[in-house]
Amino acid sequence: MKQQIPLSQPKGDLRPIIDAATWRSESTLHSQMCDSLKLDDAAWHRISAVSTVLIEYIRGAPKLPVIDQFLAEYGLSSDEGIELMRLAEALSRTIDPVTADELIQDKLIGGDWLSHSGAGHSVLMSISGRALHLTDKWLQWSKDTKRPLAKLSAKMGNPILRFVTRTAIKALSSQFVFATTLDQAIKRADEYSRQGYVFSFDMLGEAARTDSDARKYYAAYTDALDAVAQHANSEDPRQNHGISIKLSALHPRYEYAQASHVVPKITKLLLRLAIKAREANVQITIDAEEAERLDISMDVLAALIAAPELKGWQGLGFVVQAYQRRALPLLDWLAEQSRNLEAPLFIRLVKGAYWDSEIKRAQEMGLESYPVFTRKEMTDLSYLACAQKLLSHPDCFHPQFATHNVVSVAAIQELAGADRPIEFQRLFGMGQQLHGNLLSQPQISSRIYAPVGTQKNLLSYLIRRLLENGANSSFVHKLVNPDVGPSVLTQDPISALAQYQTIENHRIPAPREYLLDTRKNAAGWDLSHPKHQAHFQKGLDEAEQQSYLTAPIIAGKEISGDQQPVSNPAHHSEIVGFTIAANKELVDSAMESAHKAFGSWSRRPAAERAAALESAANLLEQRAGTFHYLAVKEAGKTWSDAVDEVREAVDFCRYYAAQTMAQTMDDRSALGVVICISPWNFPLAIFMGQVTAALAAGNSVVAKPAEQTSLIAAEAIRLLHDAGIDAAAVNLVPGDGADVGEALVSHPRTAAICFTGSTATAKRISRRLAERGRALTPLIAETGGINAMIVDSSALLEQTVDAVISSAFQSAGQRCSALRILCVQDDIADEFKVLLSGAMDALKIGDPWQLDSDVGPVIDTDAKQNIANHIKRLEVTAQKIGSTPARNLKDGHFICPVAYELNDFADLDREIFGPVLHIIRFSAKEKMAMIDKINQSGFGLTLGIQSRIDGICNTMAEKAEVGNIYINRNQIGAVVGVQPFGGQGLSGTGPKAGGPLYLLRLTKAKASDNIATPEPVLVPLGDQHQSSANLAEHVAKGIEAHLQWGHGFHHDSDLMQMADAIGGAFGKIINQEIDLRKLILTDNIALASPAGETNIYSVKGRGLIISMAQDPEAVSVACARAVTTGNSFLQINREGSTTDISAWIAPINKATGIENFVQQIRVTKLSDILEQLPIAPIGAILVESDDPDILALGNVIAAKKGPILPVLAAADSHDRFVHEKTVTRNIAAAGGDISLLNA
Repeated sequence: MKQQIPLSQPKGDLRPIIDAATWRSESTLHSQMCDSLKLDDAAWHRISAVSTVLIEYIRGAPKLPVIDQFLAEYGLSSDEGIELMRLAEALSRTIDPVTADELIQDKLIGGDWLSHSGAGHSVLMSISGRALHLTDKWLQWSKDTKRPLAKLSAKMGNPILRFVTRTAIKALSSQFVFATTLDQAIKRADEYSRQGYVFSFDMLGEAARTDSDARKYYAAYTDALDAVAQHANSEDPRQNHGISIKLSALHPRYEYAQASHVVPKITKLLLRLAIKAREANVQITIDAEEAERLDISMDVLAALIAAPELKGWQGLGFVVQAYQRRALPLLDWLAEQSRNLEAPLFIRLVKGAYWDSEIKRAQEMGLESYPVFTRKEMTDLSYLACAQKLLSHPDCFHPQFATHNVVSVAAIQELAGADRPIEFQRLFGMGQQLHGNLLSQPQISSRIYAPVGTQKNLLSYLIRRLLENGANSSFVHKLVNPDVGPSVLTQDPISALAQYQTIENHRIPAPREYLLDTRKNAAGWDLSHPKHQAHFQKGLDEAEQQSYLTAPIIAGKEISGDQQPVSNPAHHSEIVGFTIAANKELVDSAMESAHKAFGSWSRRPAAERAAALESAANLLEQRAGTFHYLAVKEAGKTWSDAVDEVREAVDFCRYYAAQTMAQTMDDRSALGVVICISPWNFPLAIFMGQVTAALAAGNSVVAKPAEQTSLIAAEAIRLLHDAGIDAAAVNLVPGDGADVGEALVSHPRTAAICFTGSTATAKRISRRLAERGRALTPLIAETGGINAMIVDSSALLEQTVDAVISSAFQSAGQRCSALRILCVQDDIADEFKVLLSGAMDALKIGDPWQLDSDVGPVIDTDAKQNIANHIKRLEVTAQKIGSTPARNLKDGHFICPVAYELNDFADLDREIFGPVLHIIRFSAKEKMAMIDKINQSGFGLTLGIQSRIDGICNTMAEKAEVGNIYINRNQIGAVVGVQPFGGQGLSGTGPKAGGPLYLLRLTKAKASDNIATPEPVLVPLGDQHQSSANLAEHVAKGIEAHLQWGHGFHHDSDLMQMADAIGGAFGKIINQEIDLRKLILTDNIALASPAGETNIYSVKGRGLIISMAQDPEAVSVACARAVTTGNSFLQINREGSTTDISAWIAPINKATGIENFVQQIRVTKLSDILEQLPIAPIGAILVESDDPDILALGNVIAAKKGPILPVLAAADSHDRFVHEKTVTRNIAAAGGDISLLNA
């Protein structure tokens, strides 16, 4: 290379320049790299020619390696390839035969295996395709329990199939895993050394989750270095084997938030290894990891270089990922470090292995852009730009080019020139033929990156290699595909990029735009990034200078009164602000203010209301520092929880702004004054969610925040006024529940109530409404749950423990969705408990004002005492598994996270709202029985499932009576509109917050549906009705009929046939109800989701609907509405009723195929009805708003044990007849997002 590329040497620290480049525009970087790359047309022509020769050499080999044949045949573009990858990922750790058989069946049954055999396929691949096809058929046959010999055949054949499958997967993994031990690796390396290879060994495994893991990995690295040192025969480290070290393996908390204590510890450990490596002339390389860990890795490297023992040592290495947008300025910083070291650094240049996870993380966090390029061609261009800089500065760098791409190889040779020594690197199992050719060329050396360890410990590495080989975009995949011509493979990245209209890949939406055309994702903060961290700290510091006061705010006026201090739950002595409580008179004033404002606010066009909410969202982001500060100081939230709090509030504003403009709202009108009673655990997010929903629907609001967190609520109300909400339309009345809450619930102007809190309080509100004859007043109650997670033996334990730690202990366990009871399969329980205990020990509990605190305080003295009392009981009745140690805790309300093993699921009969995890075991054959136990608990808020068996996950998700289900991820952090949140049973009434039905509940139809009314059947009623003695029997039959119907309404064609069979006016009603339901309800739809995840939203019938309506029109519509939403229906006719639906019963039951799906009965005594209602587990009761018995009915229903039973009005639309469910699935759990990699 003739011209040296200058290193950037600005004055001062280079770190801010690297930080600024993290999310730099791809277009800007493209221009810079194209301008700097010193390759003209003639050079590119030579590169193409060399590349073509290499491709022809590789493709002309007599026989492709078996692994290349296999991965070319079963790439990730085929369903079969995907399933085989998933099977490989999970089977080796699935030790018990029951789960292993289920896993094999799940992945092999139903594949189109014969498509991989016959003409056009190699003999070996044809044989494998036919073998897999026969395996599929045998599995299907032996699974059929109706066949007499099937069970016996399965018992005899399954062990053989398990053995064969495990052997095949072991053979597959051996193509990428070099050896099990270092001694074996050294011996095997001798064979390759004769061909000219040297090695970099890596003792691979998952990142450390515990101190024990970290010590084990460090010992492995030490032993590896000792073994390599014994075979280091050259004084030049470039000629000896080396080792690669992942820093995340050396400490369980290797993350930027913990940098202050982690960096010194890791530096001390590395320094010992480095001194030993220097003495032996062995190079050690700090491996690359996720982008969020780059800054802490740089801190470790800088600290290591500062050690005087390493001055002048030419054996220290660092890995640079070309797909990161900050790669080039990172090289400038590394050059500076080499000068500090007074020796060149080994720089292994790679393209990067975590691309899909970086895309996912940026979308989930709402970052301004991606830290990586969105087109592979941009990564290829960056790779060459980095290579050029490395080659241009031999005084600073010993470059090592890790690539299997022939164009990259040829371009680097062109940049280096003919006489320059070059070291290329390849992964073991990849690029054999290419690098074999390179070794035959002068001045070229090749180093193999060789993972060492057991198959089980190397699973994540194995799957990453399969992804790299099999993805459609992979060069390796294209290379072995004969349909891809050499001209495509040899195209240079600059020419390839010129074919696109934009440099940015718009098939991958920007992080804040993955919701597509609906709305923007809330802006996030990357607290692992120094710039964001400094900005966040500045916001806290500025907010700390302000004073905070909560007072009743009525029509925009703040009412003075007796001020009471608000203390920091982490430091009792610290006063955060002051609050003034409202009283009954102020409640009356607020209600009157809201009532007067209702008319003008409800008449404002929906677009204006939406604009005001959008303005509120923008103001929340602008004033984020204030709300972060109050979330930390008043609510005791950690930094990351404070970020989530504000982002969720922003999302609610934008979501409901969009919803109020939806077509379903065209014919709806507001209700009046809505009471919003919010909790302390999400004092801004839930508060704003309730208030903005009510406002979006056109209602006015009186809001009562939790007593513990009223300061942040007052700031939110002021913000809403600033955003353009009518001052009188949203009012604040702080105070306790007994006085202020009671006055609001009992107020005659209360049109609806939104409540989040305990199940007991929700039931009290329901009873109070019923006592006043207002059972039909809308009550949206979101309560807690005994939330479970089920873990079977196919789950990856390291991934599972991460999910458990966050689900159970984030926010000090003070989330409605938090994990309370963990159900672990017996076969892995002991191993998992050790891992969990170690991970809990690594947590840090402390003042949330400090970034490195993982767990903050619980909210107040009462909460602390309640949790402490429960822990005392557990000390006597359960086995302690682990705890987080107290570290210099002062005067706050701190409870250290604990975990206990129980004997049975039923041992936990109530929600413990804090950092207490309960664990039970189950056998492999009891998986589905765990769902029955969860359902029997009556709670149904969240459920986690950790399993690689898709069929098991799907069946569990369908069977569980739970609102939010999370598969292979944590079960907290529902995103507005992406995971609509809310439960059923004892966990809430519905509808889901942040879901499509919420605003419907806060509105009413402007006019009744234009539906034909059938003529009454003029038959003597005595001949059509049965006695009241049979009511209990009819109820039981109706409940059983609904269970037979299943979990949804999938029978539109049957319903339409039924409508045709009935004919007449009622047939028309059925058809009209189907059409209306389709307009209002959506079932089994995929919601917009971040990369690597799917979210499926569905609805199902509530159960048996008992109708007490007597008007023929109301009954006919209610019956049709119940049936078309998947409910069974029982009409109770009372004395004097002329309603009769007997003519419709037989056709409906015949069409559904379920006897007693629709029934009717005459009951003359109200007491008979009141006696039955408290007993039966019905779905809902339906009445007319003017029913004279509504007071008696309401009181009986409200007093009923168990869940709050919905009381439907005859005019209620379809949304009131259903439960909602959201199933969230981490589709990248097995190692990567295949759809994204194939894009």
